[in-house]
Amino acid sequence: DMIYALPEQDVYTRFFQNLKSFSHRLAMPLAAIDYNDKMAIAAVTGREEPESREEIVAVGHYIRDPQTKFAEVAFTTHHGWQSRGIGT
Repeated sequence: DMIYALPEQDVYTRFFQNLKSFSHRLAMPLAAIDYNDKMAIAAVTGREEPESREEIVAVGHYIRDPQTKFAEVAFTTHHGWQSRGIGT
């Protein structure tokens, strides 16, 4: 839901392309983690209780090249949660 709620410019800044939909092909590499070279973390607000709903408000990912040990890092924060220090 968070990706679809982002303004077009935020989507472009994160994925370097304009996306009209978030395909399975694009989502799978972001969801596949190995806790070493690929990792993701989400900032969540809300409650786990049945009458409430948790909402992802920010995500961070890194993908590390095992040979060079350099990593590509990306952060995305829901527009309504930007400028609150979540991605810093």
